Amino acid sequence: MNLYPFIGDLTCIKFLGSDSFGELFLYKQNNSNIIYAVKIRNKSSPEISKYSKSEIKILKKLNHPNIVKLIKVIDNESLKDILLVMEYCNGGSLLECLENFKEKYNIPFTEEIVQFLTKQIVDALIYIHDNNIIHRNLKSEKIMVHFDNNYDKENLNMMKARIKIIDFSLSKQLESKNALTSTIIN
Repeated sequence: MNLYPFIGDLTCIKFLGSDSFGELFLYKQNNSNIIYAVKIRNKSSPEISKYSKSEIKILKKLNHPNIVKLIKVIDNESLKDILLVMEYCNGGSLLECLENFKEKYNIPFTEEIVQFLTKQIVDALIYIHDNNIIHRNLKSEKIMVHFDNNYDKENLNMMKARIKIIDFSLSKQLESKNALTSTIIN
């Protein structure tokens, strides 16, 4: 685990998880108590470094309410890692919300909720594709949920939820709308 207890005015709160490219931690800004998700990626691996640089380039280009925002990148000579400071989605993954909703209310999402959430996903995908980007790894774990207030979060008020597509590690920027990619992703 590549933990940095402090990053400037950010303090690490907890470990959130890991994938084949790195680790994710929760950080709190000391003076404002704003919470951020920070991806930590080892830059000594050429493959991880390549995917990190691609993700950073893509996230810097995207600005949509249903796509996670990259706040800043910390990459200097003194660090062995690249740190991506991103907005934090406090509701967990869409799959987790569905499971929690079913457990709490003893029913799955209603048709109205499914339509509301699906529209947000489709809006984000249209935006991504209009920018000649393909995600290439979209699944329920890559679709996060955010609630603007604790009341809606605690009550799983899904009609107040905002979808956020995350993890553009395997994404690809195409030259044009008609371009094809032939890269095989394992």
